[in-house]
Amino acid sequence: MKNKSVLLSIAILSASLLAQTGAFASNILIDESNFQVPTNQVLYEEWNALGAQATGFDPASLTIVTANETLAALGVVNIHGEWVGLNPFADGQVQTYRFNIWDPANEGGGLSDTIVLTLTGQQPNPNSMTIDLHFRSDNLAGNGLTPISGAIDITEDGTFQSLDPWLPSQLVLLSVSFRSDVMVPEPSSLALLALGALSLVYASRKRRLAA
Repeated sequence: MKNKSVLLSIAILSASLLAQTGAFASNILIDESNFQVPTNQVLYEEWNALGAQATGFDPASLTIVTANETLAALGVVNIHGEWVGLNPFADGQVQTYRFNIWDPANEGGGLSDTIVLTLTGQQPNPNSMTIDLHFRSDNLAGNGLTPISGAIDITEDGTFQSLDPWLPSQLVLLSVSFRSDVMVPEPSSLALLALGALSLVYASRKRRLAA
């Protein structure tokens, strides 16, 4: 399991009203960032915070609940919202999508996060769709999560990764992406690596000239 700290911000962006359909475009971005400090070659937690923003949903329906990670408790973000969807589900139709987000092999390959996203069709009132998104992140000790049975497995790569290929194609205006908290070397670490590389190049050149 990796050690990590998390600054989680969820931004539901680019909500635009389509005059001819009354439908909204909703993009969900989940962003995890690293804030770690090296101490004697070991990465320790520095700090973490969870935040969420949402636009493009009916403000009267929108709820966002967050809870910061602790050494024992998981990080939590729950979002519920309603909107006018293009080609919405039938009233009462429900589809749920589950994802296990794994660390890359060089970080131990453990379970980092889970996402459960439920979409429900409803009679326009005036909204026609609801979304419930539940994001869980492992605790500051790097554990606490259990893999979701039957979920789609995704490995973190540090970039924004889209969940859209697994979402219903009829909801063309809904897009969901996340960016993981894969460790990235700090500038000081990168500088040391660069210095080491230059030293190797210099030593190799010196040996060649001596020969």
